[in-house]
Amino acid sequence: MSTKPRADPSAVIPPLAAIDTIGHSVVDDAAGQLGLFRGQVCALVKRYRQGAEMVTDLAAG
Repeated sequence: MSTKPRADPSAVIPPLAAIDTIGHSVVDDAAGQLGLFRGQVCALVKRYRQGAEMVTDLAAG
């Protein structure tokens, strides 16, 4: 069984954060790329927007 490689959050989240209103299909696509749930993607976008909009904002902490 082969596992599909997951996308790097630093390549997926910043472009989403630049969108004012993100549709469900876009979030679902990002979740699939990252191997996350929809809510987790939304939380990462929110954290990125509330921070300095740097990749380090995505780090757990």
